[in-house]
Amino acid sequence: MSVLRVGCEWRQIWKVEVIIAANVVANLIGAMKMSSRKSIPRAVRLMVYEKYNHRCAYCGCKLEYKDMQVDHIESVYKNTDIHKVLSEEKINSEENLLPACRACNFYKSTFSLEEFRENLSTTLYENLRKNFNYKLLQKYGLIREEIKPVEFYFERMEKEE
Repeated sequence: MSVLRVGCEWRQIWKVEVIIAANVVANLIGAMKMSSRKSIPRAVRLMVYEKYNHRCAYCGCKLEYKDMQVDHIESVYKNTDIHKVLSEEKINSEENLLPACRACNFYKSTFSLEEFRENLSTTLYENLRKNFNYKLLQKYGLIREEIKPVEFYFERMEKEE
């Protein structure tokens, strides 16, 4: 780092170098975290894809294999050394994996199934009701609210079996 600058110029250079250094460190830490996770083998991904007839286990939308995301029911990120819920073998077992569309996997995040269910029926719904377009459609009678308990696609499929 160059310190022999005059006036504000050295401060600006120092700030840029600190920001770059911070980004490099953050990227290294992120890479270390990601590299500690094992990728899911293709055979397991195919098994998960077939599990619910090529559909998202949560909303039931049709999935293309290339678009499917493999969701861990018990979150990998919550299963740390401090809060070990499942063994490494069980966290990546077929019983803990579900096929998910990008939207459901993103919104479920690290929530448990019950937290995800609760967020869908409360937080997400309340945010929707605040939306101008939603209010306008409702005002003109173009949509009707039908509040019912959240039942995931995989739960409906298991009932049918």
